[in-house]
Amino acid sequence: LKIDSLKQNLNTLVEFDPFLVFSRLDYLTKNALNSKDFLIFFQENFANFSEQDVENIIKWYDYNFDGLLSYGEFLNLILSSKARSIISPFNLQFYKRKYNLSFQIETLLFNILSLEIQLSNQNLLLVQAIKSRFDFSIQKVLSHIGNKEGITKEQLKFFMIKYNKNIQDKEIKLIIDRLDIRKKGYITIQDFYFNFQID
Repeated sequence: LKIDSLKQNLNTLVEFDPFLVFSRLDYLTKNALNSKDFLIFFQENFANFSEQDVENIIKWYDYNFDGLLSYGEFLNLILSSKARSIISPFNLQFYKRKYNLSFQIETLLFNILSLEIQLSNQNLLLVQAIKSRFDFSIQKVLSHIGNKEGITKEQLKFFMIKYNKNIQDKEIKLIIDRLDIRKKGYITIQDFYFNFQID
């Protein structure tokens, strides 16, 4: 909830323009972001993250597996779940550099990206722990939480309640929105494989 709240704060600022934020990070004007772009941004803001840390962010949002974040993929990173339904990516044919962001936007951007690194690192550790179990099976996981088609909001909520996790509907919606890459309204098997980096 904290990260989506930060994204909402950023997205509702009058001067917020996701395209300008994207261009601020695209240091080599290549119309895509790589791990070096994020590292430079963090260095400029006096934060010490490793290249592996920022690569984890890219893995989380890199839907076409090219090792880069396109503008459309970047929108999924920077926009709140509410804003994603309003703002759509467009084809980047050209743009000029360099744009300075306001201090408030730069600070919110830094906080969001820092939290994304923490989340992606936690996700990586959890996935490694789950996959290292001798009895791990993707089919077992899916059938335990959802069904062979995927996981719906209702199934996820039932699963969380079953294990004594008191979770609100808005938290379930945020989880589904974050993992629902194909925008089907539920977590498909393909979404599950992608989000948990299962080969």
